[in-house]
Amino acid sequence: MVSQFLVSQLELEFIAIGGRTHLRRTYSRGALKVLRPFPYGEGLVLQLLTLGPGLMGGDQVEIRVHVAPGAKVILLNQSATKVLPARGDRPVVQRLLFRVEGFLEYYPGLTIPHPASALDQRMEVSLGTEASFSWMEMYALGRLARGEVGKFKWIRARTAIFGQVPFHMDALELLPEELGPNHPGVLEGHPYLVCGFWNWESHPFFEETENGLLGVGLTAFRHSFLRGIGNKEVTQRALKIWSQERALRGLPAVDVMRYSSAL
Repeated sequence: MVSQFLVSQLELEFIAIGGRTHLRRTYSRGALKVLRPFPYGEGLVLQLLTLGPGLMGGDQVEIRVHVAPGAKVILLNQSATKVLPARGDRPVVQRLLFRVEGFLEYYPGLTIPHPASALDQRMEVSLGTEASFSWMEMYALGRLARGEVGKFKWIRARTAIFGQVPFHMDALELLPEELGPNHPGVLEGHPYLVCGFWNWESHPFFEETENGLLGVGLTAFRHSFLRGIGNKEVTQRALKIWSQERALRGLPAVDVMRYSSAL
């Protein structure tokens, strides 16, 4: 009997040779695929694809990435991740396991949970002593045009970024049936949220506009984290802030929207 649920795996290994980054090994199974990498400076931009209409409840997804010393990589989803419901109240289970000894920027972009869907996501990032890592992800709490904000069952996301000790531990848990987006102290009715991290120090700030709330703070290790809630403009503002941070870091400019419709 063929299972109605899909198990998808993706493994990527990047190395540096002569100052240039190369995709040394790929393995994919199920709905996960990659396109050919694009050069940027000494690094690579690689698009991640999910075949089909989206991830269905009961599907299991695992992505493993190794970035060797000297390698510089930008990973991003080609399109938004759609989380779909399934029979039996099963969640989509997604595991992201990154070993970073070089420089990795990971931008999964927008995740859109559909009505009655559920997502269980865990990301673990192991950083070498000379590693640099940045990450930014966004959630639309449903399809706004269809009036589906807060119609999903739940989202649980856990993030652990560590070297020899834990650097950053983060938990996101949204349960609309118990504490919906409009509940005081949750999302105050805002339909989008954005979160990010990079393991170097930035200038902290906070801004509140008609579009929502957005800020950057520092961890105990002087690493930076970003949080925002609001409308679509807040997600675009977060991308602009990150572009400025990259420039201050001396990184070559890259138009991520050229490679991804999820941002």
